[in-house]
Amino acid sequence: METVIIRTFHNSIPAQITFGKLQEAGIESYIFGEAAVTMSAFANSPSGGIQLVVKKDDEQQARQLLYEFDEAYLKSVVCSMCGSNNIILLAKDTPGNMLTGLLKKLFSVNPAAEQIYKCGNCGNETDSLPEPPEDYYSKDLL
Repeated sequence: METVIIRTFHNSIPAQITFGKLQEAGIESYIFGEAAVTMSAFANSPSGGIQLVVKKDDEQQARQLLYEFDEAYLKSVVCSMCGSNNIILLAKDTPGNMLTGLLKKLFSVNPAAEQIYKCGNCGNETDSLPEPPEDYYSKDLL
């Protein structure tokens, strides 16, 4: 069975939520590296993060579902500066991320790149999104 990594996480909570969404949709998925990341919570994990993996045959369907989930999530949060929900997820422009990109190309490894959220309206940047409304996780988004 050939598998592909469709997402890498630095935290087990979003990894488990995303894993659950794929399972609910009938897509068999697996999580690797969770223990290593959890045990080294205060240090950069050499494992490359928590990896969410699906069968190669399910990759397109899984990516489409994750895209829809991400879009719904981003529309549910607002910029703390201007109130817009035009939030974009970007890779940080750091030397570490340049090294990450090089490692991906040279060795076909999938280390986790540092990311930021940027408001498409005012340009405000933050390392994490504001919390969505309280009822967000109870909604059927997929």
